[in-house]
Amino acid sequence: MSAAIRTFVIFAALSTSVACDLLDEKEVSDTGSDGTTDDGVEDSGEGEGEGEGEGEGETGPELPVSGKWYRMQTLFQGPDMCLEGNQAASPVHDGAAFFDDCQDVTGQLWAFEPTEDGTYRIRTMFQGEEKCLEGNAAESEIHNGSAFMDNCQDVTGQHWNLVPDGDHFRLQNLFRGEGECLEGNEPGSEVHGGNAFMNACDGVSGQLWDIVETDIEDDFSPNPDPALWYTLHTAFQGPDHCLEGNDPESEVHGGSAFMDDCDSVSGQMWRFEPDGASYRLKTLFMGEEMCLEGNQADSEVHGGNAFMNPCSGASGQLWDITVDAQYLRLQTVFRGSGECLEGNEAGSEVHDGAAFMDTCADVTGQLWMLQAVAVVE
Repeated sequence: MSAAIRTFVIFAALSTSVACDLLDEKEVSDTGSDGTTDDGVEDSGEGEGEGEGEGEGETGPELPVSGKWYRMQTLFQGPDMCLEGNQAASPVHDGAAFFDDCQDVTGQLWAFEPTEDGTYRIRTMFQGEEKCLEGNAAESEIHNGSAFMDNCQDVTGQHWNLVPDGDHFRLQNLFRGEGECLEGNEPGSEVHGGNAFMNACDGVSGQLWDIVETDIEDDFSPNPDPALWYTLHTAFQGPDHCLEGNDPESEVHGGSAFMDDCDSVSGQMWRFEPDGASYRLKTLFMGEEMCLEGNQADSEVHGGNAFMNPCSGASGQLWDITVDAQYLRLQTVFRGSGECLEGNEAGSEVHDGAAFMDTCADVTGQLWMLQAVAVVE
């Protein structure tokens, strides 16, 4: 199977139509792709007890609380489109936060943590407690000036104020101040590559946010999108080395999976196929019939290394993903939570340089990162 790996993003499933019909033209104006309005916003209703903060019983939107998961939506795009936190190294939307169809992916589940200064840090379930949403300067070259997920740190771009505006919120951060608001963009827009971005606060519906509580009680946990292809890297060898699924009949590393220089080869393109609460790992190279199998380290089969094998009901092919700070650990149902997949140096004498299952330990070869890639078959 041949494949071209492209550096640009392909959105086969994204709808570029916007639910503008959800907006009553008398209530709020439409938002153009350049962040401007057609007609402005209607009178806020001041007078007759309906002025800002004056109406009886007017409470505004409820602030989010710790320990709950929320979806972030805008009045502009309506309840079917959700903000998704992206991996900063991903080629999808240049690694920035973006809007996508609301779906059961943990990148769309957000937690709000109050801070001592009265602001919030905003995190996703997908990337865990170590990554925070950061609002960027629109003219910045970093992520095309868009909002993005970064290592949580004491920077003002990660400290967010939730400012009530009618039934909605405006999101402002300490870095850009009260004059700029986070704006949700159309994913197909040319403005900031369709990403969410900081813009001058204005009467546009893309800046009016709904923070919608969910009934999800899970802790931080990732769930890779089965529609995407990923490259797999370890903290040990960094982003320039990728896990490669090998032909089991190959003489290279005895047909086992191994770490190699990242290249545009289909053996390094992985898909995570859900199977119950676990995943099967398949490569573009070997196709749908072959799955990565985690082996017993002292096995004579493939020298105890991980290898590609015909997909079956074997528990060694069922992979669980657990969060470890900003990284992930890969474990099999077969070997249990005590063993983790370890990426090896290709020239190592240990397991002939192949990837293998080992006792979970504080070693960087067991700490994995996923990077989404765009693939054209």
